[in-house]
Amino acid sequence: MSILSEKSYFTYSTVPQDDRNVESGYKTAFDYKSIFSYDSAFKDQDGSAQNSGAGEKCSEAISSEGLSEKIIALLALGFSYLLIFFTLPVTVWFCFKNLSQWERIVVYRLGKLIGVKGPGNVFLIPWLDCSTKLDLRTQVICHPLKQFLTKDQAIVEAACSVFYRIGDPVRYISNVQDPELKGLKILANAIVMKRLEAAEAREFQAVRKAAIEERILKELNSITTPWGIEISSAHITFGLSKKLSLLMLS
Repeated sequence: MSILSEKSYFTYSTVPQDDRNVESGYKTAFDYKSIFSYDSAFKDQDGSAQNSGAGEKCSEAISSEGLSEKIIALLALGFSYLLIFFTLPVTVWFCFKNLSQWERIVVYRLGKLIGVKGPGNVFLIPWLDCSTKLDLRTQVICHPLKQFLTKDQAIVEAACSVFYRIGDPVRYISNVQDPELKGLKILANAIVMKRLEAAEAREFQAVRKAAIEERILKELNSITTPWGIEISSAHITFGLSKKLSLLMLS
């Protein structure tokens, strides 16, 4: 008789599927505890680790610093109002500005943003406020007539005009450092040339030209919107010079 047929040699028990606090009878003569201590090396006078209350101390320092800044700002503001009151009407010429309908002023007081003011009469404290006046009227970037090769190797001349305005004065002041917007002019020129060179000559008809202008407008707005600049429209004028037309016909 084979060993497999003898049931008396085998015992079966189910393996538990859940975690149980079962103490095994296995014991060892070794102790695996570490002989080193991993507490902080810097102790307070009472023997506790300094890092235990570091987060609480940091938050308390930040709150106390913010409170002191508020107190100083209130004192400076109160002193400024008293000075303006006692020096009237001389200070009126320095503290009030008249803005046109298309003008806005972004005001920072003691390094913090106060907001956008205008149009009309705006009150400022010259020794506390740092202000920048902006013109919200639509401006234009004109690219002169240039020659370029299209996707199908046609020689075309094109001129482009990009119209833009400041849509968000706060973003514009925070993100744009060039008041003449030379970077915007270079960017617009690069995107216009890229789109024109990627098109074919047959797309320069009046109907299909609008699609090219729309692609230029969307690509420019996707880049300039975080700057606070809004591109309102882009107009392209195409043409072939007489010399190039004769060369193409010959």
